[in-house]
Amino acid sequence: MKLLFTLTFAIFICQIGYSQHVFTSERYGISFESSVLLEAYETESSNVLGYESNDYAVDIEVFTFDEEPASLLKDAKLSAEKTAEMLGLKSTQDGGSLPNIKNAYYVLSYEIAENETSPVFVAFIIDEKQKLVFEVTTYCYNKNLEEGKRITESFKLTK
Repeated sequence: MKLLFTLTFAIFICQIGYSQHVFTSERYGISFESSVLLEAYETESSNVLGYESNDYAVDIEVFTFDEEPASLLKDAKLSAEKTAEMLGLKSTQDGGSLPNIKNAYYVLSYEIAENETSPVFVAFIIDEKQKLVFEVTTYCYNKNLEEGKRITESFKLTK
């Protein structure tokens, strides 16, 4: 009986540790998950969504197809690499396709600021249905690549 109680308690504690918070933009039809509670913050642009904590920041910049060069709409992998380059990030490494979105890709890069290096996942998502492009950056200030990858790979289109 004591063993059963201990196992049940351990499973309960593990589930609490892995609880997910879902963040959804009804306006743009996109969502993602994080085990860390992130707070939405005001951005300088109406086409940028921002979420942050002390350990992570997730920024989603939204563009229409008309605002993007046609070459970026043809190859999500190349576009993710170019986005990382345009942001001034260094040491870009291949990430992979996003599992929940057909035409999306991400890379892992690094931001170097004030002698501090932070991992940044950069995703490029092409939404054919809405004719939108999402450029997503997930900054991992605490250097936890596992959670940063989980956040990035959790993105879904909801429209």
